[in-house]
Amino acid sequence: MGQQDLRRGPDPGGWQERRAGRGGKKAAQQGGSQDPPAVRALQEAEALQQTAERRRGREAVPAHEKAAAAFKHVIDLHRVQALPAEKEATAWFGLGESLQNWAEAVVVSCATLPDAQLSPAVEAEGHQTAGSLFQQAVSAYEQVHTADGHARADAAVNSGNALSSAAELASGQPALGLLAAGIQAYECALRLEEDAMTWSNLADALVAKAERLFDAGQHQAAQDAYGRAMEAYSKSCSMSSSDQGDDLPGLLHNWGVGFFSIASHTQDGAIRSYALEESARRLKAAIDFDRADVAPLNALGDVRMAQAEAASSSGEAVPLLQAALHEGYSAALQINARQTDALVGVAEVHAHWGKLLREGGALDDARQHFQQSAHAYTAALANSTALGGFRDRCDDLLADPDFASLQCQPWFQALLQQQTVGA
Repeated sequence: MGQQDLRRGPDPGGWQERRAGRGGKKAAQQGGSQDPPAVRALQEAEALQQTAERRRGREAVPAHEKAAAAFKHVIDLHRVQALPAEKEATAWFGLGESLQNWAEAVVVSCATLPDAQLSPAVEAEGHQTAGSLFQQAVSAYEQVHTADGHARADAAVNSGNALSSAAELASGQPALGLLAAGIQAYECALRLEEDAMTWSNLADALVAKAERLFDAGQHQAAQDAYGRAMEAYSKSCSMSSSDQGDDLPGLLHNWGVGFFSIASHTQDGAIRSYALEESARRLKAAIDFDRADVAPLNALGDVRMAQAEAASSSGEAVPLLQAALHEGYSAALQINARQTDALVGVAEVHAHWGKLLREGGALDDARQHFQQSAHAYTAALANSTALGGFRDRCDDLLADPDFASLQCQPWFQALLQQQTVGA
């Protein structure tokens, strides 16, 4: 079963949830004719930024580009006729946000291209552009200071978010370097102002770092990062209150997915079992808070599926497969009947169930489950762009044991060659 990153934030539709949520941005006001040119330009840039934030899809890319250009113009004017310190900070912060929004819009636009237009080269170009914009955003945030010249917590948080997002587009040592810088930015923000969301963002970055370290064979360092991540989630949870508007369901969801990541990477059966149980406990709590969100339902389905795959007998596995459907994927489909991740989950449950029945000699029952699996896969493929980018889907094929016998086929090798060319 291919693993997906189900934490809130990294997915194209949820990047904004990682934002600091502050920064002093106010509704743009109509500037008076007596205002200095830089002040009027700042008001115009803020208006363009607000307009850009209302754009969706591919229309968002040029809108955020225009807003970023407007803030750059403000800073150019500031060098000629200095703005007050507060407005200078507003200009740099606005530039950072616009560059970050622009980068995110590029990623989303690339990810939602139809298959006929998606290629490794197109995806690589989009990721390279977005990565550069994220880095430019960080440079802008580094210019944001308080009146007495100190760094601002909200700018440090957004720097951490931009670096974490850039790391998602990179691989190997560059990705680890970006994550390390992002973690440092979050830690800087926490020294300036302790905040539950910042602790949660730090935890997400530590989990991402742990996964990269594990893939690089640095298992002890990965375990240390996982340990720090779980402590950060606990700290965030202790500071959060739904009564105060904190996203406690989102935190519990991410914490549960963090435990699932531990279970997916450890070689120790006892640790895996413990991590899966802890993951399920937090995901159930998230679902109790918000029963209209499919993300924790799908994540709980993944946990039950992993438990079923680890079961020592079909007698133990079947109840877990049933739970994967009823507690997870099927419950998600009751909210959104076309939800792609849930459809894939249903397909994988029935495929695994069919294999167990076939091994036990119940061929007719196995055939029914395989048919249900094929039906769910077909429904999921109706929205193939939701299954990930070109590289993601190639990676899933390569890692799927069901395709092991096909890896020598010319079409499979051609896919791998395209993936390598686009790297």
